Amino acid sequence: MRIGLAATVIAGWRSLEPTLRPWRAESWDWLPLRRMAALGLPVGMAFFFEFNAFGLVTVMAGWLGTAVMGGHEVALNLASLTFQVPVGAAAASGVMVGRAIGRGDPDAARRDAVAGLCVGVGFMALAAVVFITLPGLLARAYTTDVGVIAIATAIIPLAGLFQVMDGTQAVCSAVLRGAGDTRIPMLLHLAGFWAVSIPLSYLLGIRAGWGATGLWWGFVGGLTVVATLDLLRVKHRLGGELARLELERPELA
Repeated sequence: MRIGLAATVIAGWRSLEPTLRPWRAESWDWLPLRRMAALGLPVGMAFFFEFNAFGLVTVMAGWLGTAVMGGHEVALNLASLTFQVPVGAAAASGVMVGRAIGRGDPDAARRDAVAGLCVGVGFMALAAVVFITLPGLLARAYTTDVGVIAIATAIIPLAGLFQVMDGTQAVCSAVLRGAGDTRIPMLLHLAGFWAVSIPLSYLLGIRAGWGATGLWWGFVGGLTVVATLDLLRVKHRLGGELARLELERPELA
């Protein structure tokens, strides 16, 4: 992480230097910093709710034994690998939507949001087809352990369903961030991951005895809720008036 930070600073120093040198006294103005925090902290909390939900379900997989843990990690690694494409599409979408709104072009913002969803969700749909049709082949690429292969083969198709929803929520969340909407998405992540995904994974995987498949059905259920709510929020937010977000606006305090 430190190397990445250093490389980013070095690569972007030509653009950063005029804003950092000489250091200006107004950089310490408290009000803009507080407003920036009000905009950015919900983004961090949304990621917190998401990543810790995945971590807690992984702990549950560990309760079920090493074979279940191994199969769970195989499926999660595959889903994480393909997830990098919608992550890139989401980042681009958020920037493009923000720039379009900033220059007063709401139609372009809506087109960019749709384009991001087409790229991110479209790729994940294609990957889901591979996951559903070739789970055994994908599992054997990771391990020769028969028990782990059997469990991974059972849950990789669920990972295919899961990642379509994951790609949807990733792009939608970025589009909303580009529009300056961060608080409501944070609450949607809290509801979907902690009120639906974790309890459902526990009930199906642990209490009902479904094992790894139950844990992953919890993932699918929670992400379906998050993706649906995020889509509705994007429709509502981009369907209304879009105005450039100014940190100096008092209502951000």
